[in-house]
Amino acid sequence: MKQPKLAFKDKPITDQIELARRLCAGITAEASCAGKVACHAELEAAIAEAEAAALAVETARQEWRTAVTRRNEVLRTLRQKTRRAAQEVTIITGGDAAKMLGAGLELARSKTIIGTPPQPEGVRAEAGGHTGTVKVVWNRIALRKIVYQVQWRDRIDGTGEWQDAGLFTRRQCVVAGLESGRQYWFRVSAHGAAGPGPWSQPAGARAA
Repeated sequence: MKQPKLAFKDKPITDQIELARRLCAGITAEASCAGKVACHAELEAAIAEAEAAALAVETARQEWRTAVTRRNEVLRTLRQKTRRAAQEVTIITGGDAAKMLGAGLELARSKTIIGTPPQPEGVRAEAGGHTGTVKVVWNRIALRKIVYQVQWRDRIDGTGEWQDAGLFTRRQCVVAGLESGRQYWFRVSAHGAAGPGPWSQPAGARAA
C-alpha cells in the first residue's frame, strides 16, 4: 500500500494551505472518495480558519510596516525640532553652561588633550640598503595619533646643526642623500595632540 507524501516541512504558509486545499478538492473530485472521507468537512473548516489566520498575520505585518514608517517620520521631525530648540537656547543663554544645563540641555564634553608624548626609546641606526642611506628604527609609543620627527647631523660634539629628515607615522625610516661611508647621528621626537615630546638619545651609523 502506497503511503501519502505530505511535504509540509519548510514550506511557506501559503504552500501548506494550498496542499490542504488541493487534497480537499481532490476528495470531492475522486469518485471513490467522494462522501466517504469522514473528516472532509473538518478539513474544509480547518482550511478556512488557516486562510483567515494567515490573512490576519499579513494584515498585521502591513500595519506594523506602516506604523514603523510613521514612527521614523515622527522621530525625524522630533530630532529636527530638538536641534532647533537647542540652538535657540544656546543663542539666548549666550552659551552659559549653567543656564544651558538649567534649560535641560546636556553639554558636550571638552576634548581632553593628553600631555606631550614621552621620549622615544630604543633608537637604533644602521647602514641602509642603498648608497648614501641610513635606516633608523625606534620603539613604538603606545598613544593614538602619534607622528615621529627624525633629525640628523654629522657631528656628535654639539657644534653641528640638526637637519630635518621628515615626519613619519611608522616607527622607522630611511634617511637618504647622505655621504657614503660618513658617520652620522640621528634623534627622534614624538608629536601628539599636545605638541612634541623630548628628543631621544642620539644613535649613530655610517651611511651605506
